Amino acid sequence: MDITLPMDTNLFVYGQSFLFRENKLMKMRKNLRLTLGALLFTVLIHVIFCMSPGSGKTEGQVGIGRVDTRLADMRPIESRLQLAAPFPIVIDQPGNYTLAKNLTVFTTGTCCIEIKADDVTLDLQGNIITGPGSDGISNDASTGIGICAFGRKNIEIVNGTVQGFSCGISLSGKDHQVKGISTLYNRSCGIDAESSLIDNCRANYNGSDGIRADSSTIINCTADFNGSCGLHVESSTVIDCTAHSNGSHGLYAVDKCLLEGNIILENGGYGIYLDHDYSYAIKNVSSQNAAGNFHQTGVNYLPASSAEVHDETNSESID
Repeated sequence: MDITLPMDTNLFVYGQSFLFRENKLMKMRKNLRLTLGALLFTVLIHVIFCMSPGSGKTEGQVGIGRVDTRLADMRPIESRLQLAAPFPIVIDQPGNYTLAKNLTVFTTGTCCIEIKADDVTLDLQGNIITGPGSDGISNDASTGIGICAFGRKNIEIVNGTVQGFSCGISLSGKDHQVKGISTLYNRSCGIDAESSLIDNCRANYNGSDGIRADSSTIINCTADFNGSCGLHVESSTVIDCTAHSNGSHGLYAVDKCLLEGNIILENGGYGIYLDHDYSYAIKNVSSQNAAGNFHQTGVNYLPASSAEVHDETNSESID
């Protein structure tokens, strides 16, 4: 005879609940093991990458960082720019770049930072780029260029100092801007620019011209104690600038220039020299210059204080 044992309902429910909790606990342990494994793998890869040559940022590196995140390839570009040597440091993609700290270059005859792309902004963040010669006027080691861009367009360089090269900054192409830059003690010129806006810059104690510009606009700049001209411009506009105690002319302008509101004092040549034709000089002060305060060749507009005084008259008095 078959005997059927009565089932304890509470025991059955308890058993089912225990099995359910046990299965859930086993799944949680499995997921935890997978998570820990993935984390350890990530840490291992990171350690290997950091120990590889040239990776990361070490002492003495330039520390130029890409701050524009619009491009998907930001990380490779940033890594490529974080190199100390050999120079030049090359910027070959458009975007915004910063200089993280002072930079000293011991390599002669090279460009420290070379820009090979259009639409680049380089912010020196108040830092100093020093070339192989600290005193560009007398030191033969002052060679190369601090920052250069040849045949590019829309390059902007701002907020810092470039010194001890042959030329501090050299730009060719069009639509450039140089703002808040000091170029000091370069063996040749401080700034040599084409089709540029040069605003609120200093070019002092350079071996040749302080600022040399073609088809450009120069505003609120000083060019003092340079070996040749303070400002040497062609087909350019110069407004509210100062040129003082330069070895040759204070402001030398060639062809179709507009000069307004400048103060030109105590230079070794002429104060304002208009060469060739169709330049227009008004409201300037030129005083105590060795060769004379105003000089021109060709056909230009240069109303001097000896003529009838009017709103556009240039003055030979600093009062």
